[in-house]
Amino acid sequence: MIRLRELPIVVPLIIVVVMLTLPSAIRAQAIAAKSGPPQDCSRRDLEIHFGFFESPKTYFNFVVQGLNISDHACTLGYDFFDPEFLGNSPQFKCHDCGEREREGYRNDAIGTAAPVVRPGEIVRKQYRWRTVPESASTSCFRPNGMESENSETWKLATPSLMREVCSDISVVGTDVLAPRSASQTETMWTNDLNEDLTLTALRSAYYIDEAFPLTITQKYTPPVGPEPGKCRPLFLWHRSADGTVRVEEHTDSSTDGCGSMHFSFLPIKVFASSDWNSEEAKRLSNYGDQELQAFQQVDSLGDPHVHFTASAILHVQIDGPDNPNLRNWTRLKGLAADILLDRDTYRVGEDIPLHMAIANFDATAPIYSWDPLWDPCISVGIEVLDDAGKPLPDKKRVDYPPVLCSGHGFGPRPFERGKITSLEWGLKQTGWLPKSPGNYTVVLSWCTSSGTVTQGPNGWASNLTPYATVQAKATIHIVPAESQVPPR
Repeated sequence: MIRLRELPIVVPLIIVVVMLTLPSAIRAQAIAAKSGPPQDCSRRDLEIHFGFFESPKTYFNFVVQGLNISDHACTLGYDFFDPEFLGNSPQFKCHDCGEREREGYRNDAIGTAAPVVRPGEIVRKQYRWRTVPESASTSCFRPNGMESENSETWKLATPSLMREVCSDISVVGTDVLAPRSASQTETMWTNDLNEDLTLTALRSAYYIDEAFPLTITQKYTPPVGPEPGKCRPLFLWHRSADGTVRVEEHTDSSTDGCGSMHFSFLPIKVFASSDWNSEEAKRLSNYGDQELQAFQQVDSLGDPHVHFTASAILHVQIDGPDNPNLRNWTRLKGLAADILLDRDTYRVGEDIPLHMAIANFDATAPIYSWDPLWDPCISVGIEVLDDAGKPLPDKKRVDYPPVLCSGHGFGPRPFERGKITSLEWGLKQTGWLPKSPGNYTVVLSWCTSSGTVTQGPNGWASNLTPYATVQAKATIHIVPAESQVPPR
């Protein structure tokens, strides 16, 4: 489903279009292969893509492909790509089921069960299932997506691309393709780079626990299908620095002619926007360069293969919380605080995300602070000052009182040396979002104490004295709602 139309390479599903195949292939082929026996392929070795297409006689085909972008050959594990459906019990994978299939379809698995994939080559594995039952006793279901059985190598959260499943998943075969091979004439999946489809972020680097906005923009596309009020789905492909690949579907009501879609990306999670998927809180195990790309399905004019247009690849650097390069810490007595903004200008009524952090770098005494997650407003406070330096009155704030400050009463917690805590708050939820245009200053205050806290079966007791209150500030400009907001 993803491959440049002029490339004889199969680059599947919703994913990798333009630079995903060609540039990667060129990059891999430019590296001299290392000598020695091939090791098992890892996620970092392969750039994973997908493809979907209908086939005659009520079958649906799903293909997983891996482009070797490393400098060494590797051996594909027997079940490295094998899928299972989300939200349902795993279906049986049949690697030698020619006798199970009818109507002339053979499922003899390729002769090479564990092929060697050289730099620049593509290993392709194809799966198939029936979309109508063979008999009245066979039940079917419609999955929301699929994922690999092997250590979360890949995941597809793409309900609109799924088809009814009325059989086990059978393995059709595995083969290795040479990119741009003149002998490869089969074009199963195609996609075109679309200059009118763009994926952007406001910054080029973020922290792994910092939620940041992504925007997909395109030319006006009239909503089609049975729900004309809905925009055509957009798909976001993400390859993390450790090679894990995920494709997620995004849909939204038509509010501006389907010209743009905004959503939050949270690197600490795989993705954070699908309400139907309950497995979002899986932490990425790596930092570094993240590749993101937007796709949209286009009419295939009777072609059984799924076709897409794609944006250019967006690269975003994800850093750990201990990397100080992005933050401008305000320090006091070994403590620190900071506020990061996506931009400094917003429209009236628009919420303002605050990417905040507090840290104990080298305090000279034991530090205690109420838990900023469970008791957020006891030790950490936010206020907004007007251009005269005075706190904004209640009547000039949106949705006052705040909805943030609920507490669990766990008591003061130790805040060890070297600990950095990130806080992802919106200014609206704190009750300090200004109603009117103007220049404002956001002030973060973190109150700490020193001493001792004793936890017992009947609660806690403390002997604490104030240690320091460290503050961080950020300036924001709010303009009328109809104004153009400049990019950061």
